[in-house]
Parts: sequence; C-alpha cells; structure tokens
Amino acid sequence: MANENIRKDLTVMVRQLEPTENGLPIEVYCFSSNINWVEYEGIQSDIFDHLLSSISNFDLEIFQNPTGKFGS
Repeated sequence: MANENIRKDLTVMVRQLEPTENGLPIEVYCFSSNINWVEYEGIQSDIFDHLLSSISNFDLEIFQNPTGKFGS
C-alpha cells in the first residue's frame, strides 16, 4: 500500500460482494489520513483512477448501469 493518504493503522479491505445479474460488485474500504473534504475527494478520485487504469491487468471489465433518463 503505497498511497501516503491512506491510514495504515486502520482497516484496508477490498472484497467481492454478492454476484448479481449485472456482474460481481467490488467494495473498496479504507480510511483517509486527510479530513479536508476537497482533498479527500481528490484522494478518492485518485483511488478510482488507479483501479480503472489497472482493471485490464486482471482481465476484467467495468460495467455501469445508469438509472433514470438524461436529457429530453
């Protein structure tokens, strides 16, 4: 765990949730060492950017099922 913004003394966990008809949900659970909201949002964004850019290394695909109707 190389990200200096993640608390090393608290729980860090990535786990698979119950499979659904849309795939296998993944839960990322960790704590930020920074409590400034704007910086926290940046840390969260960096984590997701890293996950999204690494996904192909595991022969996986991202699936998104948006709800609602956009536009007119």
